[in-house]
Amino acid sequence: GSSCENANNAMDHAKNPLIRFLFQDDFLADESAMERASKYFTFTKAAWMATACNHRVDETGAISWDHYPVFFKDQVFDAINKLGCPSVILMRKNDVRYDKRLPALMDTDYYYRVAEVLGPPVIFNDINATIGIHAASVTNNGGFNDKIQVQKELEIVHSKYNKTKNLVSR
Repeated sequence: GSSCENANNAMDHAKNPLIRFLFQDDFLADESAMERASKYFTFTKAAWMATACNHRVDETGAISWDHYPVFFKDQVFDAINKLGCPSVILMRKNDVRYDKRLPALMDTDYYYRVAEVLGPPVIFNDINATIGIHAASVTNNGGFNDKIQVQKELEIVHSKYNKTKNLVSR
C-alpha cells in the first residue's frame, strides 16, 4: 500500500505502547540511538517526541545535512514541515492515523492531529535517525516536490479543518 496505509497498518498491529517510525529508506543513526531516544522520552515524560536527523545520499553514502526539528502546529496549512519526516517521531501508542488522501502532506497533517490529541512534541536535538535521499523516495515521486499534488492536498487540508486557504507557490 501507500506510506500512509503502511504506517497505519503498523500502528494498528503494534503491541508495544511506544511507537517509533522508521520508513524503509531510513534507519537509526547509530547503535545507541534508540536507547538515547527512549531515555530522553522517559525522562521528559513525553507523549510524543521528534528527534534530530541527518540525511544520507543513498547513491554515494555521503551525509548531506543535519536537521534539527522545530514544531509549529499550523505548518500544515502552508505545506511547511520543520519537524521532519515520520522517521524522527517517537510516541505513545494512540488512535491518530495518517490520512490516506494526503501522501505529500501526510506528515504535517498527522503532526497537526497528534498535537490536537497529545499536545506539542518534546524536541530532542540528538541526531537519532538517518533519512535516505534518493530518486525513488516519496518526496521525489508524487510527494512534496510535486507542486500540483501539494496544491490538491492543501485544498483538502483547508477544507478538512475549515481554514482559509493560503496556497503555496513554491
